[in-house]
Amino acid sequence: MYQSKGGIAVHSFYDKDDQLAEQNERFRGRTSLFKQKIKEGNTSLLLKNVAVGDEGEYWCTVANRQGLKESFIQLHVETPVRTIQIQKVDNQLICSSEGIYPEPELHWSTEPTLPHALSTKVYIHQEWQTQLYGIKGSLEIPGDSEADVKYICDIRSSRSSKRATWRKSYRDVWCRWNTSCLLEASFPIGDDVIIHWTHQSKGGAAVHSFYKNNDKLTNQTECFRGRTSLFKEKIKEGNASLLLKNVVVGDEGMYRCSMEAQSNYRDSFIQVHVESPVTTIQITKIGKQLMCTSKGIFPEPQLRWFTEPALEQTLTNVSTIHQEMWTKLYSINSSIDLMGDMEYICEISCFKSSKRITWKETRKMFYSSHLGADPYYSRKVGIGSGVLAIIIIFVVVPLIVYYAEKKLQCCHRVQRTTQERTSEDQPENVPLREGVNPILYTTSGHGPDWLPPGHT
Repeated sequence: MYQSKGGIAVHSFYDKDDQLAEQNERFRGRTSLFKQKIKEGNTSLLLKNVAVGDEGEYWCTVANRQGLKESFIQLHVETPVRTIQIQKVDNQLICSSEGIYPEPELHWSTEPTLPHALSTKVYIHQEWQTQLYGIKGSLEIPGDSEADVKYICDIRSSRSSKRATWRKSYRDVWCRWNTSCLLEASFPIGDDVIIHWTHQSKGGAAVHSFYKNNDKLTNQTECFRGRTSLFKEKIKEGNASLLLKNVVVGDEGMYRCSMEAQSNYRDSFIQVHVESPVTTIQITKIGKQLMCTSKGIFPEPQLRWFTEPALEQTLTNVSTIHQEMWTKLYSINSSIDLMGDMEYICEISCFKSSKRITWKETRKMFYSSHLGADPYYSRKVGIGSGVLAIIIIFVVVPLIVYYAEKKLQCCHRVQRTTQERTSEDQPENVPLREGVNPILYTTSGHGPDWLPPGHT
C-alpha cells in the first residue's frame, strides 16, 4: 500500500489485484504497479501527469510471509527553466520566464563588469491553479551611449538554470581601402590618462597604447606598425580617437578602446568595415558577346545585366569572381550573348557603391557615376550634337564662303590697280625684255626693279 503525507491513500494491491476503492480522488487514473514483476519483489509505483501538489513524502508498506517492510520516498517536483525572453523597453531591459517550479531566482550581470551597481527590480508570481511560478526582472540601462556592454540575465531554480544576454549596439565605421580612417572615442576628462586600443577580432591584438603622457608601442602588433596615431594635443580634452592609416582588408573587425582617467573607466567598441568601391567598369564586344569587367573591389561585388527596352526572357550570362591573394580585393567579369539592336546595361554593385555602363552598337559607351545618374545621357548628347551640326552647316559655312568671296574680290581690284599703274609708268619706246613676265617686270627712274637670271 502506498500512502502520502497525512495518510492519504495513493494505491493498494492485495488478493492479487489492485484495490482502489479508498484511493484519494487526486490520484484517480494516475497510478499503476508493474503487476508482472510483483512476484519478483518489484513494488514500484508509476505516478503519471505529475503536478506540484504531488510533492511530499510517500511510504510503501509491503506485507508478506517474511514479515512487514516499509519504504519512504521524498518526492520533489520541478519544472525547469526552459526559455527566457529579454527585450529593451525605453531605457530598461526586461527579462522574464514562466512555468517554473520551485520558486526561481533572477540575477543580472554585465561583461565587462561595470564600475557602478546595477539598478534592478525583480517580480515573482505563482499561478493559483498549476502552482507554477513566473518571474520578471528589470534593469536600468546606463545612459553611456559609447560603452559596448553585454547584459546577462540568469534565472535559476533548485536544479535548473538558463541565461539570456543583450548587447548594446556598437558603432559601425566604414573605412575606404588604402586611405586613412578615424575611429572616434572619448572619455571623462581627467589626469593620469591611460588609453589602450586593441583589435578584439584578432584575439585582443595590441593596436596602440598611451600612458604617462606618451605613446607606448613596444607591444604593438606588427601589422599596425607605423599606421596608427592619436591626437595627443586633444587627449587632455577627453579625445582618445585613433587614426588608422593605409587601411587594408585585414583591418576589418571589432576594435576596443579602453580608457582610464582618475579611476573613471570607459570602453568603446567600434566595428570596422573596409570597402573599396566600384570605380570603373569596362565593357568590350568579343564576337557576338559583350564582356563586362571591373577590379579592385571589396567586399565581394555582384553583377547583373539588363536591357532597354527590357526583354521578357532572362539574360543568359556567366560571371566569374576572383579574390587577389595579397590585397584581398575582388575582380569580376561577366559575358552575355547579344540579342538585337538595343541598349545593354552592365551594373556592378558592392554594398554601398554601384556603377553601370551602357553599350549599343551604334553609339559609344558611356559611364554614369552612380545609379542615380541620368539614364538618357547618351540621347541628350546625340540631340545636342545634331543641333550643333545644323548650326555649322546653315550658319557658319555660309559666313565663311561670304567672307572668302569678299576677300577674293578685294584681291582682284588690287591686282587691276597695280597693272594700270605699271602701264602708265612704262616708257613707250622701251620694249619688254624677252622671257620676262610683264606683270613682275617694271622699270622706274632708278633702273629695273627685277631682272631675270643672267642679266645685269
